[in-house]
Amino acid sequence: MNEQRETIAHAAADPTMRCECECHRTECGNNFTISLENYELVRASGRRFVVAPGHQHPGESVLSAGPAYLVIEKRGADGRTAMALNPREVASRSRFAPG
Repeated sequence: MNEQRETIAHAAADPTMRCECECHRTECGNNFTISLENYELVRASGRRFVVAPGHQHPGESVLSAGPAYLVIEKRGADGRTAMALNPREVASRSRFAPG
């Protein structure tokens, strides 16, 4: 129980996380630090992801840059697919599905 409290206290004191690059490259192993707040802002849209610089795909728009990452948005069919597969969107749809 104390370990859980320590973990929670540490997370509250250090509101950053290590994030794996969310690019299209299956072999990519890049990671970087991002604030939890910024990550949540990015992922509020199922079309937006954080990637390492240079890892954006031609079908993606670069919206902004952090110290070690880019915020990209998928467009067109890739954007629609990302929205359809976004776990946050799926959970939201299932909570409000007529039943």
